[in-house]
Amino acid sequence: MKLKEVLEFIDSNEESEIKDYLNHLLSKKSEIDKENNRISFYLILLTVTYFLFDSSLISSIQLGTISLNGGGSLKVIIPPLFSFYCLRYIVLTNHTSEIIKNIRILSIHVYKQSWVPEDLETNNYSDFLRTLLPFSFWAQMVKGIEVGKAGFMSALIGIMVIPLILVLIIPHGLVVYWIIEMSHSWKDSLIVKLSIISSGYIMVYVALYFLKSAIVSSLEQKTNLELIEKMKKNILLSQESKDD
Repeated sequence: MKLKEVLEFIDSNEESEIKDYLNHLLSKKSEIDKENNRISFYLILLTVTYFLFDSSLISSIQLGTISLNGGGSLKVIIPPLFSFYCLRYIVLTNHTSEIIKNIRILSIHVYKQSWVPEDLETNNYSDFLRTLLPFSFWAQMVKGIEVGKAGFMSALIGIMVIPLILVLIIPHGLVVYWIIEMSHSWKDSLIVKLSIISSGYIMVYVALYFLKSAIVSSLEQKTNLELIEKMKKNILLSQESKDD
């Protein structure tokens, strides 16, 4: 929902309905966080498994009566499976950001009751919003980077957190590395060809999806600021008419 849609929802519904929707969003945010935590675990597990097979520390996995050879089919299916989980993770993360924006606006209305357009101008996590939402590791890290509020220590924490940005780059790097490694067997196996094509396609889609989301978010923020400025002018005109 865009800012305009959320404000229209607030205007056209009772307080009880607004609170119910806010609680629903909080519950949904919690469920998505759990799903993303599971996906993060799967991504780490797939990465470790691939390199264990690559180093010959393990040669196969036994599933009941079925034995999967790490140097063969199992190793080949890891890249597309890894890519799919990356796609699912970024889609869920993007959806979470939309939920948080709605929670922020609804919580301003529900808990503050009266508010002014200036309350909607920032997308930052307030201390109130941080405590209202389910715990988020990244939200707490962002709080640590807020240099203006805590001076030197926040700046130091911010510098220490910068390497964590590599987390966003590593998945693509891993898939590129795996594709290059598998390309040596391009002529030998149809499964390898399918693995390379599907992995590359998914990760390109992930990159484009991330880029599109960033552009849409930037345009939406510009539209929201225009709406907020319009609200301010309407309030000012209303006050002037009352004075007259």
